[in-house]
Amino acid sequence: MYYRGWVTILVFIIVLVTSCREQVLSTDAERVALQEAAPHLNEIASDSVEYYYEQERFGIGDAYVKMAQYQLDGMFGKPNLLNVMTMGLMAEEYMAIPNMNALFMNVSDSDVLKIAFQALDMLNHTESEDSILSKSKELLDMGIPEGILMQAVVSWKKGNKDEAIAFCDKSILGGSVIADVFKDIIAGGEEYGGDIKPETLLKIADRFPMAYRLLGDHYAKIPNDSAIDIPLAREYYLKASDYACLGRREARWVLETIYIKGYPAVDSLIEKRLWSLYRQEINDSVIWLD
Repeated sequence: MYYRGWVTILVFIIVLVTSCREQVLSTDAERVALQEAAPHLNEIASDSVEYYYEQERFGIGDAYVKMAQYQLDGMFGKPNLLNVMTMGLMAEEYMAIPNMNALFMNVSDSDVLKIAFQALDMLNHTESEDSILSKSKELLDMGIPEGILMQAVVSWKKGNKDEAIAFCDKSILGGSVIADVFKDIIAGGEEYGGDIKPETLLKIADRFPMAYRLLGDHYAKIPNDSAIDIPLAREYYLKASDYACLGRREARWVLETIYIKGYPAVDSLIEKRLWSLYRQEINDSVIWLD
């Protein structure tokens, strides 16, 4: 997973990843390999939420796209933009879509979540306060709570944390899940453009499980091989795996702690997921490390 930079956790949530790889759809060979590596999937009703969730844990990008579509269609109640964006991030990493915008390609331009996403995505491309506040007003005129969140970003950049938190509270009352996470980040004393402290990541992980992966990164210190706490990094990476938020690099790191550094093995199903995530090539349904 390649990060564009730690500007803010919000930017991480919104676009977050710049991939140096060519993006392609999951191949038939990958699906065959998955069926052989995870025969228990045959016991789960196909096209069910549980089926796609387990496919996600094995790194099948199309499953993330399917789950994001379920979110957009309201299958889990009121659509949650934060969950949609997380699924989009993982779908991009596992090469099912070229970028986050692809999730919204067939969504109506009048869809509230699409409008909110496009507005928040703007934060990744402009530093103009006037442009951000103008877009914020457009959202507010449509009753979209992320419009207030954009005002919070402006206040935070200026160093006015109390005002930013107050804007977050208003956005939360309007139903913005992202604002709820964003508020905890600001309240945790984080500076705009700075790293996010582990205690803050842990606090938001119940709503944003990707934070478990970031906690693992903090303690593993990938790619510098200067781990602060290997057991704790493993714990957080395995939690991220359970939530289908783990990347190939992190999966490889966990496997190396077992086979190179002598740390305890993990459950056989979890290990199969880890090997699957870090596949580099599939040959006769056997997944190899490079």
